[in-house]
Amino acid sequence: MKLHLCLMQVLIAHQICASMGIHSIEKVLKAKLGPGFTLIHPEGPLSPLPAYISSRCGFVYNKRFFSPDINAWYELKEKKESEAGESKYIYTRQPDRDRVHSADKMPTSMQIGIENYHSVLLKMFPSPLGDLSIKTPRNNAFIAFLSDKEVSKHAYRILASLFLLSDGVNVPLTLSKTDKAATLTLKNLKNNTDHFSINMTVPRLVAMNKGLIKEKNVFQNDAVFIFEYFLKVKDSTLVTDKEYSSSVSYNEFKKGQFLNSPKWLMQAYIFEYISTPENYIAFSMVVHEMLCEYLEAARSDQNMNIQHIDSIFYRYFISEEDTARQFDYIKIMKEIQGIKSEHNISPFSADVQVPSAQRTPIYIRAKKEFISETFNNSVEASLLGVFFCLLYCPNTESYSTHHILHASEELTNFFCKYDTPFKATGAAVYKDWSRVVSGLCNNYIVYTGANRNRLEPGIVNMLCVITTITGTFETEKKTLDYIIREINQEHPKEAIFKTLEKYATNLFRSLSVGESGTLLDDIGESNKHISCFSLGHAHDNSRSVKVSLEKPQITSIADERKDIYGTIVITYKDKKEKAGVVLTSDTQDMKITNFPEFNQDWLSLSNKVNRLLWVNKLRRKKTFASCMVLHYLNQKMKKALPESDQTENLIKKITDTKEGTHAYLEKFLLMDTIQMPEHKLTLVYRMLLHKIGHSISQNDPIARFISNIIGSEFLDQTETLNKFISCITITGMNRQICPRINSVDDKVIEYDCCADMLKEGFKYCITANKPLSARVQFIKTALELGETHKDCEFLKIMASVSSKKQVQLLSFLTEKGKTIKHLVSIAEVLEAMQEKGESNPEISLSTSTFWAIWISIACQKDNLKRIIMDCFNQIPPYQDNIQVVSHNITREKGTGFYEKVAATMSGLEEALCKTQEDLTKYTILINIFGYEARGEIQTVDAPQDETQ
Repeated sequence: MKLHLCLMQVLIAHQICASMGIHSIEKVLKAKLGPGFTLIHPEGPLSPLPAYISSRCGFVYNKRFFSPDINAWYELKEKKESEAGESKYIYTRQPDRDRVHSADKMPTSMQIGIENYHSVLLKMFPSPLGDLSIKTPRNNAFIAFLSDKEVSKHAYRILASLFLLSDGVNVPLTLSKTDKAATLTLKNLKNNTDHFSINMTVPRLVAMNKGLIKEKNVFQNDAVFIFEYFLKVKDSTLVTDKEYSSSVSYNEFKKGQFLNSPKWLMQAYIFEYISTPENYIAFSMVVHEMLCEYLEAARSDQNMNIQHIDSIFYRYFISEEDTARQFDYIKIMKEIQGIKSEHNISPFSADVQVPSAQRTPIYIRAKKEFISETFNNSVEASLLGVFFCLLYCPNTESYSTHHILHASEELTNFFCKYDTPFKATGAAVYKDWSRVVSGLCNNYIVYTGANRNRLEPGIVNMLCVITTITGTFETEKKTLDYIIREINQEHPKEAIFKTLEKYATNLFRSLSVGESGTLLDDIGESNKHISCFSLGHAHDNSRSVKVSLEKPQITSIADERKDIYGTIVITYKDKKEKAGVVLTSDTQDMKITNFPEFNQDWLSLSNKVNRLLWVNKLRRKKTFASCMVLHYLNQKMKKALPESDQTENLIKKITDTKEGTHAYLEKFLLMDTIQMPEHKLTLVYRMLLHKIGHSISQNDPIARFISNIIGSEFLDQTETLNKFISCITITGMNRQICPRINSVDDKVIEYDCCADMLKEGFKYCITANKPLSARVQFIKTALELGETHKDCEFLKIMASVSSKKQVQLLSFLTEKGKTIKHLVSIAEVLEAMQEKGESNPEISLSTSTFWAIWISIACQKDNLKRIIMDCFNQIPPYQDNIQVVSHNITREKGTGFYEKVAATMSGLEEALCKTQEDLTKYTILINIFGYEARGEIQTVDAPQDETQ
């Protein structure tokens, strides 16, 4: 196991920073490759730009980890024993055990092709740590074959052969195979010799028993499978069928069908394999040489179409003279990224995501090694996000610790290695970060995991870690002692929270200076020599940093110590631009997010983009490269939208989805990297809402997609598990759609459906064209949650819905005023819960109030007034107050909502009041509605019945 981890670390250490940036791609596209000043065609298949955008936009990551054709391997097992407050489950995720979903018993040729394609995808991107990676320590992996000493000399020619095959070019590559051996051969068409002939059994170092390492010959199964696939696929529909080839129109592109193209897969692999422009140029020269060799041989064949042969070459290459007439995509990309930089002084741009929790191996500091056990690094990830902000300079777009003179060696080394922002923080980065923050020799720092791993998520604990690794702890010890002493008082003073705010503000400022400095003893005094977040010189007053503490709570932690939990908002400003992050901490977890108020101003950004001369021309072009660049631009624009607008875009994408084609879900893989927990939860919930009223089996593509998303989160965290299972339950789905969590005991699930989710579900049920029974069931489920969860009270949910929507709701529940049977069935749920004592008496909705609300809504529309008498008769004999107003429904000004109610009810008095009980109920209602009409909010008690 130690050998395995060691090999893993060596192979993946530099993966994060390996891929080329836009300046490197520009260098590649300007390189002269051969006679006639031949350059790579900027819109051709050899251009690295589409692969760059695929990587930056998360296409490859999403396809690898969330494709419904891939069965992501994860496991949730119940613990034999668990202490109070601990998770009752053990969660395991092993990407190297992912497999492809098998086709039907009698699959079509297309299904077989798709299955084989995804098998190749898994072998080319094994990603054993959960990051997108072509590297793995397995001895028979494709990367192991290419890395062999003898094979590596031919690696570019091998990759070029596969790339040309994926584009339908008949390269003279052959694989001769027997039972126990295989040979890969590439013919030289110029002189009928071999470029290479490689034995597919290669020597590899293999771990034996008792830790011994021995060289053994290993048959390269994965490589053989990949070669067989590409040799067969060159003539298949996957290459020739337009549906799975490079899209032409942008509307076609947005369907994402190209994600099933072998050519796109090879482009993505080559981009990950080749990390420098020099190497990519060398690879391109090999492609140029092979194409020239192939075309020369083809021209001698009288049966070949010469015009077609020449067209192949000119799709890949172009003369320097002709490039002047081509669209300058690099210039466009620079302008897009330049606009982005102007609007973002944070390292967390639309391309770069805030660190989020992952499983990471435990680090033993004394031995400087990792062990196989893992822990949830939510606190460590949040802390890393803080340092990304502190050490980021927008002018250079890089991180630096030069101004922190006493930074720990591990901190300095970390930011030397990772000195620029990257798309997403992955497992390799987190492992290196553990070297910085795990096992620190400071008794002030509290860990909750084994071997001093997994930091306790208190705010003071976090400050102790920050001062320790920046070498300022001894200087700050006096202040930290004071804060710790104050919060450990029997009755801590609230003033300590303000003290903490001031201290954290000054600490973060001091760590952002261009030269070292210490904090003042008086932590309330501003340090005039501090410049904020490396944004400029100390005298520039337009730059500032501020820390605010929201909803702080003091809670006991280990060794009877206490710490502060709550929300820290870190705001930093540069002239008119500002950005920020939010740290949320409780006794179990910590997470960091971008502060939503600091999203880029979409209107300003949109206006600036639309003024650029090339935008309309780009939108009219119909090439794969233009579609890629346009999508990159649109994604930047969408990321600048407010969160509510982004959600609306997602809803539209889901509702516009037409099922029926095999790959109808591919378009969701183009939405940006599916990595943030909130994004995953929203996506799962919205997709399940859309399927309300439909039966989904676990083999349905949408069920597989959802299962893969759910399985990517830490399901041993009770809150996370509760949220995802709640999404499934409240939408009326069977938990069997995710068989790996189907065994979870209902007794340990506390349904965690926030009010916002229920509100959105209500609105969706009102407007969506879904079966009535399914929508009624959703409202029943919402009512059940409202009886037990204060934030989900039925009346509060109703309060969030406009009067117009409430009328629509009642209209479909009563089949346009024809029947109240559905309302009765909903009321029965309420009564049953109350009879069983399952309702929370503090928030429980009385039956009287339930019917009074529907009466008030029915008064708004003529065709609904027919049900008023039936609803009135459902109100039981008076027992409690009818609290129509207790739900604080805010009516739109000028609608006269309760005026209509009072007028309608007055006109129905004779028809409604047949008995004394009826008169009692009527009097209560008319008084309440009358008070509401006059704007007087109160509850009316029943008048005493004089006959009793």
